[in-house]
Amino acid sequence: MDAQEPSVRREHSWHEDLPEDCPPADARLPEGEAYYRAVRTYPPHEGDFVSQRALQPTRQFQVSECTARAVSLFLEAAICFTLLKLPLYTGGRVVRLELPKDAGVVKVTRPTKGHVSWWRRAGFDPIPLATGVEEN
Repeated sequence: MDAQEPSVRREHSWHEDLPEDCPPADARLPEGEAYYRAVRTYPPHEGDFVSQRALQPTRQFQVSECTARAVSLFLEAAICFTLLKLPLYTGGRVVRLELPKDAGVVKVTRPTKGHVSWWRRAGFDPIPLATGVEEN
């Protein structure tokens, strides 16, 4: 899967304000593959699909500002079920999203943890695509 052309990235408007050179040049369009996210409510609402920067505007993160402004997704549902054990997600659920090409761009940013950063395109509504996942 090829990296996005820089001109394509500039043509998009994004759901959140992004720093210069963000999303990174090697982010790519999703191709309908499944990603998973821990959400606090089910059915999810808009606040379940924002970045850590939007949730914690003054916090110092151990990742780049570009990554802090992405929505965190995961390659496996099991990772999200582990997150549900944290107090932040008490009563939460895991959802599956099959992102189409018009969703924005994605990049695996922590391969060993199955973490994917998703820079959501402005106007893209993920809520209709979010389906609940039951733990095996």
